[in-house]
This record gives sequence, structure tokens and C-alpha cells, in this order.
Amino acid sequence: MPSVTTVAAIAVVYLAHPVHNLLSLIAVFFSVVILYLYAGAEFLAFTFLIVYVGAIAILFLFVIMLLNVKELTAAPEHRFTPSEDDAVFSTVPAAT
Repeated sequence: MPSVTTVAAIAVVYLAHPVHNLLSLIAVFFSVVILYLYAGAEFLAFTFLIVYVGAIAILFLFVIMLLNVKELTAAPEHRFTPSEDDAVFSTVPAAT
């Protein structure tokens, strides 16, 4: 079960479609609930289920639907080019 939690958590970060991210987040929440049930913390598990899946995940879904977010696209790649200003600011000691 921890492997399912880890894979779903990685999917939350790396998937491009916001609804898929939210579904992966709900999978993480459910797998954490199952881990709590295995640990014998039933009250904590059901409280976690009601608060996070029942309220926060649904709120995220409503926000995604209201904002009409289609898909996240990668920003154009910006190359860092060091300049003289960067060299000056990197040598200034931090103010104490």
C-alpha cells in the first residue's frame, strides 16, 4: 500500500491535466486512509476521509471547473546567462 501512495503522489506532480492531478490526489488520500485503518486508527481515518476527500478535494474540483483549466503547458525554456550584475550581487555579503 505505501507503493500505491508513492506512485499516486508522483502522479499528482507529473501529470499535465489538472483533473487527472486531482484524481491522483484523491487516490493518495484513500491510500492514506487505508494505511490509517491498518494502523488501527479508525477515527483518524474516517476524519481524514471526510475532511480531505469530502471537502478539500471537492473544493479543488470546483475551482478547476470554475476556472475552466484545460491543460498545463510547459513555459518556454529560458536559458540563464550570467551577467556582470550577477557577479556583483553574488559577492555582496548578507546584511546582518
